[in-house]
Amino acid sequence: MKWYRQLYLSEKAREQRKTVIKKFKDGGIHPRLYVIALPSNKENLLDILPQPVLLQEYYKKAGVSVVGVACSRQEAMELSAAIVMDAYRATGSTDVKAYLGDDFGSVPLEGFDGREWYREW
Repeated sequence: MKWYRQLYLSEKAREQRKTVIKKFKDGGIHPRLYVIALPSNKENLLDILPQPVLLQEYYKKAGVSVVGVACSRQEAMELSAAIVMDAYRATGSTDVKAYLGDDFGSVPLEGFDGREWYREW
């Protein structure tokens, strides 16, 4: 799994950013967490996936590129809309993948303070 270096976080996820990232790293099941990922097909702008889905073999092999994290489905939908709007405002297009580019990496093991890994929305 790759993470956008300027990771978008919903309001609740931003408030609990250290805990949220640790939950992804521990490999457990956290049904209230959702990721917003680059689209898995050409018809989608973004994919919204519940965190437990990422534990399935398909997603482990697929190499999901996470651009945002939310603490509920509603927040995930709102955050997805904000990401698409950012892309549209910046480029005049809804091509989120082109807007974000290839600024992806792994989640830092230590020292995560959220300054470079989240963006206010």
